[in-house]
Amino acid sequence: MAQEDVFKKLVAHCKEYGYVFPSSDIYDGLGAVYDYGQYGVELKNGGNEVTVWVDASGNGIKDVSEDYSGNEIPAQIRSWIGEKYPKAVTLEVEKIMNLTFEATVLDADQVKTIYFDRSFGWTHTVWFVAEADVPQVVLEVLSWPAYADYSVKQIQYQQYAGGDRYHFLLGKTGSLDMTVNVDPEGNVILN
Repeated sequence: MAQEDVFKKLVAHCKEYGYVFPSSDIYDGLGAVYDYGQYGVELKNGGNEVTVWVDASGNGIKDVSEDYSGNEIPAQIRSWIGEKYPKAVTLEVEKIMNLTFEATVLDADQVKTIYFDRSFGWTHTVWFVAEADVPQVVLEVLSWPAYADYSVKQIQYQQYAGGDRYHFLLGKTGSLDMTVNVDPEGNVILN
């Protein structure tokens, strides 16, 4: 492959994944000038490592800009986890590129992910549950005709300030996945 082709592919990759943006797209300026994108800024500044999480299709899930452990964990997050889950072991705390925080803890035998906003305020907590641990009144919702051809792929228990819910990911051959949120009393949550 010619060096010019390699360079074109490299530039295309950098544009596609946010390392650079053509200035002409932003400012209507010169076509051969580039500005740094969100990842380009990280590389240029030589700052923290950026971890990009993607799903099996290569779609971005989250961009981690900082990892914390031990005493590096922000005090507000450490304090909240200590109060809510006093026996839990904090496995990891990450600062996401949108400046929110995600903490992973081991609480007894359950791995839980706790989400915090930019001001270190708790937003919600999530963990996976087995179908056998879901109350029958909640599972009865899945017997409705709308969900008849779907199978349960994954279940999360989600705690929010406004109330808890079971979050079902349902799959059907030849169709897109579907999610259903059901509160512990068996009511479907529309949001």
